[in-house]
This record gives sequence, structure tokens and C-alpha cells, in this order.
Amino acid sequence: FTLSRKHVEGFCEELKRRGLQIPWECEIRADTVDKRLLALMQETGCYYVDLGVESGSQRVLDECIHKRITLEQVELVLQSTQELGLLTKVFAQRVCRGVLEFIGFEVVDHADQYRLLKVASRRSSQSAGVSG
Repeated sequence: FTLSRKHVEGFCEELKRRGLQIPWECEIRADTVDKRLLALMQETGCYYVDLGVESGSQRVLDECIHKRITLEQVELVLQSTQELGLLTKVFAQRVCRGVLEFIGFEVVDHADQYRLLKVASRRSSQSAGVSG
């Protein structure tokens, strides 16, 4: 939903213009939102966001899934959602050991996923959950 900031701002402004206060939720990317945009979304009825992180390993994000986000961006977004009181779900993928070995990756330590869960739970005390 947040790939185009202009689209999100236009959507929110149209809700405000029409005087509509309806509850809504959406999927966001860590590299396309900031606290100001999240606040605008919340002001117009957004109460829940889904954040696709996929992995707690920066190397997997960069070299395997080419996600184009950093774990620092994820943490900032989670901090903002917590401060605004937005419910948040973090999506993470289990990466198959055999697939990683096949494409030449060292096997990812399960500690990477644990770190992701820890960051998500620390930053999202209002969180609705973690899915993956």
C-alpha cells in the first residue's frame, strides 16, 4: 500500500475531505514510511499495519531475497508504530536450509530469526503479533 507516498497521502486526504472516519489496515514497507506518514494514516482511521520483514539477517535480506531494506529501518518503523499505538504484525519467512546451501549461502543461524522476533516484540508492545 505504501509503495507510493503520493498515493497514501492522497488516499488519506480524500478520507479527510469526505469526513470519513473508517477503520482500515494495510501492508507497509520499512523503506517507504516514516513517523509522519504513519501518523497521517492513523489520523484517518488506520489502526493496524502489516510489515514484511522476512528475515532477521541483513545478509539474507541483501543477498538472498533482495528486499532493499535494513534492519535499522525496521526498528525505526516499529518504534514509530509503538509510539503511535498502531497495532503491528511482522511477517518473517522461514528460509529452507537446503535452498540456502543450494544457492551458495552458509546456513543461517536460527539466532537471526530470534533477533527479528526480539526486535519486533521489544518495539511493538502494542503489537498484534508476528507471522511467519
